[in-house]
Order: sequence, then C-alpha cells, then structure tokens
Amino acid sequence: MTYGLWHGDTRAQADGYLAQVGSGRCVKASATTSKCEAVVVADPNSNLRSNALAGVWTVGAVAVDGAGNVTRLDDVGTGIARIKRETQLSRADATPEPVKKGRTVTVRARMAVASWEQHKDVPLIGHQVLLQFRKGRSGAFVTLQKVKTDRNGWAKASVKATVDGEYRFNFAGTSLTRARTGAADFVDVK
Repeated sequence: MTYGLWHGDTRAQADGYLAQVGSGRCVKASATTSKCEAVVVADPNSNLRSNALAGVWTVGAVAVDGAGNVTRLDDVGTGIARIKRETQLSRADATPEPVKKGRTVTVRARMAVASWEQHKDVPLIGHQVLLQFRKGRSGAFVTLQKVKTDRNGWAKASVKATVDGEYRFNFAGTSLTRARTGAADFVDVK
C-alpha cells in the first residue's frame, strides 16, 4: 500500500502533493480487508512553501494484493487530512502584581502563527482568544472575556480583581491553525 496526499480539487489540478516516506505497514483484518498506516511528512522547508496550503488535503492510496491485483483510489481519494499552521501563545502577563481587591488587572499575551512562506512565526492578527481565570492554583478555568488580537498579535483584557488566582488566554484554533492554550500568570489579591 502506498499513500499520497494532495491539496486541490483533484490530484491532476493539485497545487500541493505529499508522498509517503518509506514503506507502509499493513495488518490483515479479514480475508478481504487490511488496515494500513504510513508516514507522510509535511515540511515548510521542502513541500509546504505556501500558507495557502493549510487546510484540507485528500488522501489517495494504491493497494496491491497477494495476487498482484492493483486497486487505485488515487483519483477519488480515500479520505481527508487537515494540515494546520502551528501557533504560539505566550504566557499571560497580568499587572499590577500584587493588586488591591476591586482594582483593575490588565492581562496581555501575544499570539503568533507559523508562516510557511517566511519560515518564521508572524503575528496572528484579528483572531478571537478567551481570557480565562481560576481561583487559586487548581481547578477549572472559566472564561471571563473574548478579545481579538491586534495588528501585532497582542491580546489585552482588563478585569476587576476579586480573589487570588491565575489568568491565561486560550485560542480555539481554526480550520487552518492549531488550537493553543497559553501558560497562566498568578495574581495575589491584597
């Protein structure tokens, strides 16, 4: 069994193609079915040179049985794979620390996304992130605000300090970018 992935409406019209690396591994499941897996490497330095290649890719396969019969699922595809750009979310920075009860705490963090074209992280602009808080240092986080990143990738939110706890930002991701949760910053309320 060999695999390939392509990006576009059909393989013939693809603007990106990823081929299987090395040999795949198949395990017989029944007299007529096998389960197979293979490694396909997506690398911005070699085969993902455009940010437009993020998204849905079609998986094609060619299988040869023990009698030498070839089954091609290369043109219609056997499934889909989603290739997303990596994101980074910095540790939250809450100020002032410590803070008096009832005063305003401002929390900031920066979002970045991998640019496959520039080969570096660039600001993730205009995307929604959630400011989250939890009392103390354990337990579940709750969402306090939804904010959008600015033109430099910064998320900024202000809230009233009521109790000691941790603030962080959470990014749900998109169909083209990975989800990410930033590290939290603990604030002591006096």
